[in-house]
Amino acid sequence: MRRLAPRCFNATALCYHYHHMARNNARGYLFTDEVRLKKYFYVLRPLLAILYLERGLGIPSVRFDALVDAVAPSGIRPRIAELLERKRQTSELGRGTPIPEIDSFIRSELERHGDAFSGQDRPDPLDKEELRHRLNAIFRTVVSSPPPDRPAACPAEPPRQPLGVLCNAIASMNSRSVHMTANT
Repeated sequence: MRRLAPRCFNATALCYHYHHMARNNARGYLFTDEVRLKKYFYVLRPLLAILYLERGLGIPSVRFDALVDAVAPSGIRPRIAELLERKRQTSELGRGTPIPEIDSFIRSELERHGDAFSGQDRPDPLDKEELRHRLNAIFRTVVSSPPPDRPAACPAEPPRQPLGVLCNAIASMNSRSVHMTANT
């Protein structure tokens, strides 16, 4: 999957997704007199991922600290470091007063994006026939493989109804990307 990811990668689609994620979380949880501090991470991560994409650095890292190191403006790094340290010390960040430097960054990034990612024509990477076949093969392998905690020599459990329902739902939702036959 990791080798195929760069071929499926669509920066426009990712920016669209990240922008809407950041915007919706910011509207719902920030810019009030008291904020749930962990929600800053829910808004910062997608905004930093957009910056990562805009700078041509490839697929954004899932590691928040890697995104911060790569693209976070120096003016907000100390405040992000404080939030991360606080998160390490407690399981729940709780509520607190807004962090002006981070709020300013969030507002400016959301304004900068404006409607840039609205209604984008996002190409379907599954239009590439060879790629679709390779992804289908990976899917079939994963679905037909025994779970990692059960040795291959153990008899397989009978299929559970929910898995069959899931596979049928996936197949009917997108027949272009999932081609299941009776003998797979």
